[in-house]
Amino acid sequence: MKPMLGDKVREIVSGREGTITGQCVYLWGCEQFLLAWPDPAKEGYIESEWYDIARLEVIEPQVMAPIAHEGVFVAGPDKPAPIR
Repeated sequence: MKPMLGDKVREIVSGREGTITGQCVYLWGCEQFLLAWPDPAKEGYIESEWYDIARLEVIEPQVMAPIAHEGVFVAGPDKPAPIR
């Protein structure tokens, strides 16, 4: 099952679990997702990292629904995508 925004996923190398909060598709076909997970020392999803699609497996689909912001500017992610 292909991950989608709002899915709860597990990163298969580290075992980290969290919710997909961002998606990026590059011109050359690489697709990455921003995985956010809770930090026990703080409230909410505060840690996040970009991962390739092949490293993610869906645990639970659509645990959070994406919010549509039509015609309204909304600030972007807090971290830039990785540079290769």
